[in-house]
Amino acid sequence: MASQFTDVVWPGWGVVRKIGEGSFGGVYEIHRTLPDGRVEKAALKKLTVPKDNSEIRELYSQSFSKENITAHYKDQMRDLVNEYTLTQELNGCRNVVACHDVQCVQHTDGIGWDIYIRMELLLPLKKALGSIYSEDTVRALGIQMCGALIACHRENIIHRDIKPENIMVSDRDIFKL
Repeated sequence: MASQFTDVVWPGWGVVRKIGEGSFGGVYEIHRTLPDGRVEKAALKKLTVPKDNSEIRELYSQSFSKENITAHYKDQMRDLVNEYTLTQELNGCRNVVACHDVQCVQHTDGIGWDIYIRMELLLPLKKALGSIYSEDTVRALGIQMCGALIACHRENIIHRDIKPENIMVSDRDIFKL
């Protein structure tokens, strides 16, 4: 499958479209065809540290060495991978987005990383609900988000960014944080 997203690579999968954009990168819908002909779908989040080369130039202007800059971004990459590791503890919770795999690719210049996280493909809350929804839907959303937060609390995880943009809906109408 030809892709216009040549900078997003996950072996065996093809990028279908860009779903969204965040502060560190984008989220893409990816597909692969299984040997029996079925198409498997997933979401792929690509995080890039640093976000752009201006950050590197700023650190050089402050007299940081290449080694110090490289170590700084390696620490950032490790922090992001640690967040992925924490989400693995929550994969059994039906109201938390399931993450399946992570891969880190160091930039060719040695400074910075691309972090790829493969996760389940879901619909954003606002797209799933539209502008009209029932009291029962709001009640279900509240109860299911409480379930997600209880699971996080059990693992000593504090989400820190609960908002409609971070709530997704499965094809079975299950709300996920």
